[in-house]
Amino acid sequence: MVIHIGYHKSASTFFQERIFPNLPVNYVFISERRILDRLESAHNFDPFLIRNWVDNEIRLKYGKKRQTETIISHEELSGHPHGYKIADPFLTARNLKEALPDAKILVLLRNQLDYLRSMYSYRVSVKGYEYRGFNRFLMEEGLQGLFDHLEYHRLMTYYMDLFGKERVLAMPMEWLVSSSKDLFHEMLGFMELPLKTFDTDQRVNRSSDIYLTLLVWRIVNSLFAVLLRGLRFLSRNENKSFFRTRYSFYDMKRRLSTMIDTAFSGTERIKIRTYPEYADLQDRFARSNALLEKTLAIDLRRFGYPVDKRRNQEFRL
Repeated sequence: MVIHIGYHKSASTFFQERIFPNLPVNYVFISERRILDRLESAHNFDPFLIRNWVDNEIRLKYGKKRQTETIISHEELSGHPHGYKIADPFLTARNLKEALPDAKILVLLRNQLDYLRSMYSYRVSVKGYEYRGFNRFLMEEGLQGLFDHLEYHRLMTYYMDLFGKERVLAMPMEWLVSSSKDLFHEMLGFMELPLKTFDTDQRVNRSSDIYLTLLVWRIVNSLFAVLLRGLRFLSRNENKSFFRTRYSFYDMKRRLSTMIDTAFSGTERIKIRTYPEYADLQDRFARSNALLEKTLAIDLRRFGYPVDKRRNQEFRL
């Protein structure tokens, strides 16, 4: 059994829609909120319930066509995308170990600076609840745990201690662009599956990082937020009206974003270098990635990650 734990914005949806379903495995996406809540809970966690749920999902989906290998996936297993404490990835890791002790762990990483830009762009241009400027977004979310969340070496070391170093594979998603054949060779070998190649040209969950596109959507999002607050206050059947309106807005944004991008093509894109503490942030991730390189035995600088050249420095774990 292989558990794909994320991260968010690191090609998770691409693998869940284009790769895992096309492998000779039982593929189980954790689609039920109650199962994620159990895995993230210190009080309501039940390893037997988790194992029974997985077995039942496989039986219902595959029946007599059940495969030998199984892949379980959800990016929230690596924690909240913003690092909020409501989802403790270290507790989730311990729960996974108790429920599925012989599993292997698959992780896809992303250059932290690109992650921050992508997360912000997605929230503004695809979702409907972000209207802060990029600098304010970074400042406020960083204080709530986002930067801690992106110090990958912490969680990777923890999983290797729990499951064994040889049972954890962490790969940079940038490998998809530079050499997808090598990435799939590494991943499928780890899963003990036959080698196979995939079309990696078609992206999913595409979002815009064009500054003027994001500015338009920030204005629209701020007005929509007022509408939603009014709807929550006035509507007796709050949940149905609220969610129906919100998801209709998301669908509209997906259709219009491409048109707006076309109109503003060639104009300036958002840059994390505009963040006042950019140098400190880059240094922070470079120190974390130096330890991550040692742990994973992989050259992250090859993929554009910031990495501190002082390999033997001490860094708080």
